[in-house]
Amino acid sequence: MRQENKSEDKSRQMSWSGILLGPYMLFIDNTRTFFRLGGFYALLLTAVSMLFNVGYACRFSEAGCAYQTSQLLISLAVSGFIILMFMRRWLKMTIDKSAWSWRFVLLPELPELKLTGISLAFILLNAVALVSMYLLVIREPNPDWRIEIVYFAVVSVGFLVPFALLRFYALFADVSLEEKIPSLRHLWQSGRDKTLKIMMSLLFICLVGIFSQSALNGELLNIENKSVFYIRFFAEYVYNLLVLLITSFFANHCYLQKVYREGLQQND
Repeated sequence: MRQENKSEDKSRQMSWSGILLGPYMLFIDNTRTFFRLGGFYALLLTAVSMLFNVGYACRFSEAGCAYQTSQLLISLAVSGFIILMFMRRWLKMTIDKSAWSWRFVLLPELPELKLTGISLAFILLNAVALVSMYLLVIREPNPDWRIEIVYFAVVSVGFLVPFALLRFYALFADVSLEEKIPSLRHLWQSGRDKTLKIMMSLLFICLVGIFSQSALNGELLNIENKSVFYIRFFAEYVYNLLVLLITSFFANHCYLQKVYREGLQQND
């Protein structure tokens, strides 16, 4: 019995293989669920892009896409909310084994609003690094080297914010699975000594997304008559499916952070 508990505790520790490969193993175990759920939400995203005449396929159209800034902003807001809906339902169906129903898939619920708030908070906080970079670029060098060093030191603190936020991505899984959100202090402490592993896992997911999109770009460049409606629709649909694929990897990563955090709590 004691050996089984040790084995279970060990499985909940954040190993390199677990955090790097775990998101993809969860996907492989639920491939059918992804293509059923992701295929439907990719269709919704494609409909939004075509309705507002914006999206991925515009860059490959010879005529381009004429749209106003308001159209782009509304499209991004609606698409972002749809992606959050997908992320929550992906975790609910793969982790909680929730059953498919049109009501569950189509109707927004309160957790999506919470996810929207968390997403906006993460975006704004990560943008602090961009603000720091902007302040360093536009500054006029001060002849007093002491003032210059102090200014650089204070402004450069903003570059540390994205690294600090790495410990809090499990919040997405907590809200998606409708579980109690731990204190920020506990979230911070549970990520101790794991920042590099978390960063490498998220970086790997980003690289997978970049290389996948580059491959899709190369295929579309070889297609003639890119402005034809069905070509635009197909390109948009495949791109949105790819976005949801990367979203599922990110959601899996957030869930694994949550699992490892709970394992640490049990050990404590």
